[in-house]
Formats: sequence, structure tokens, C-alpha cells
Amino acid sequence: MKNKFSNPRPSMLEDTDDGQLEDIDVIPNEEMILALSEKGYVKRMKPNTFNLQNRGTIGKSVGKLKVNDSMSDFLVFRAHDHVLYFSDKGTVYSARAYKIPECSRTAAGTPLVQILSLSDGERITSIIPVSEFAEDQFLLMLTMQGYIKRVSLNLFSSIRSIGIIAIQLVHGDELKWVRLCSNDDFVAMASHNGMVMLSQCSKASC
Repeated sequence: MKNKFSNPRPSMLEDTDDGQLEDIDVIPNEEMILALSEKGYVKRMKPNTFNLQNRGTIGKSVGKLKVNDSMSDFLVFRAHDHVLYFSDKGTVYSARAYKIPECSRTAAGTPLVQILSLSDGERITSIIPVSEFAEDQFLLMLTMQGYIKRVSLNLFSSIRSIGIIAIQLVHGDELKWVRLCSNDDFVAMASHNGMVMLSQCSKASC
């Protein structure tokens, strides 16, 4: 019987480098929704949390917010994405998207201070999900006093847990706004007085 049906093994068994699995190896790279509030509460939700609705409906609440809090960002991303968190002090932090605790739609979310090494009084003003740190992509930063800076995205591919300085700020200034762009993109910036300036991303200094 052995001689009749014996065949060579079609595949080879090999040792891996260390045999250790990381979290990311067992977490599906699924699409998710990220919600961030002004007071720094963040949560991750499944896309089917929000269904397509007809015209004339009142919509769905994003969730329970703390007193005097409001929603600041609502983004679609994938679980394996790197999420860049930019603070008002010009510091950027990074964490994988799946590190954000998954919550129900009605939950308030998790304080960012439980995920990031924020200093006292430091606030996150922009979040950027990144799937790939492409060399032709840039981050455009704008401060409260009107300073603008363009930085190559790939410079942020490795960030320490305590964060790194993304932009040097003058005394009294704050980082207010960060967006992903390419050199061919145009960006429109509006003031509180209703004035709008349109400029190509490549015109901003590095």
C-alpha cells in the first residue's frame, strides 16, 4: 500500500525567522470609520454602522458627546493604516489604526491620552490615515498665525512613541490644519472673514 500510493511531499516545511506573530498578522485589513471629537475622544466603528438613507431623513447621530464637545473629524480608513496625529504644539504622533478601540455608534469613545503620549493641555488638531508612505506625497501644514509648510510624507514613516516635531512654531502660534497632497494638487484656504486663497501645493516651502 505504501509503495503504491506514496508520493513526494508537494510543499516544503521551513522554519520562519523567529516564529513570532505580531498583532497585525492576525488582524484583517478591513475598512473602518474613525471619529474624533474636539475634546480628544476617538473611536473606531465598522462601516455598516451607518446605512444609506433616503432624502428627507434626519440622519444618524455619530454618538454621545461630552458637554460642550463637538465632532472634528470623521474619516474612512483601513485597520492596517498608520494614523498620524498632529497636535496644536506642532508635534506628530503615530499609531496603527487598529490600536483605536472599536466602539458602538452611541459610545463617547476613548480619550486620546490613553493611546498617545500627549503632554498636559496638548490637543490633536488633525489626523491623517496613511496606507503607504509614498515619495510623491506631501503633508501641507497651516498654523493659526498663517504660516504654511510642505513636508515629504516619507519623513514620517518612523515616529517614536513620544512623537516628533513636525513644525517649529513661533511663540503663541498653534498648528491648526494638516492635509495630504501631491505637488499637482491645489489647496483652498479660507479665513474667518470669508476670504479664500487658492494655491498649488508645490508653491509652499519645504
